[in-house]
Amino acid sequence: MCRCEAIEKSLHQTTLATQGDDLSLAFVQKSDGRLVGQMNAMYVSEKDQCGEIGHVVNPTYSGQGFATEASRVLVSAMFDAKEFRRVIASFDDRNVASRAVVEKLGFREEVHFIGGNFLKGEWVNTVVYATLRDEWYKQQGSRSRSERPLVPPNHFEGQLVKRDESTRTSKVCRGVDPRHSVT
Repeated sequence: MCRCEAIEKSLHQTTLATQGDDLSLAFVQKSDGRLVGQMNAMYVSEKDQCGEIGHVVNPTYSGQGFATEASRVLVSAMFDAKEFRRVIASFDDRNVASRAVVEKLGFREEVHFIGGNFLKGEWVNTVVYATLRDEWYKQQGSRSRSERPLVPPNHFEGQLVKRDESTRTSKVCRGVDPRHSVT
């Protein structure tokens, strides 16, 4: 698949059904509907039952807990809906904010690649953090969605939004379930 086909597919992707699928979800502040950032989820490996998360936050909202809250909702949805066994997050090791998010979520550092990625014109070190489904449920204090609320009760209350770039519109999804279309 060429790059333009991959971009086209990602604009219309609404599920994590097969290896290689990825979602880009915007998240907004509940009080005023302003865009806070973007969450990304990817189905990394069917064989290993592994997914990956990432995020980008508008600097205006950095350090206010939005990425942690949105990540918590997304990881819960991935474990609840897709039966991923493992979820990872990888990022430039100088990214203190991303490290803080995954550590607050209870992920553990597993790998530190020296000069592992070429980013913005330079070779950078990359860290990979991960959590397993059983660890996640234990940290969250429950075993399944039915035993705990999926949507946290503050900031934007877990509203994740699927962006449609062709129409420049967004749709709010409560209790995001990566298996189902957001239309």
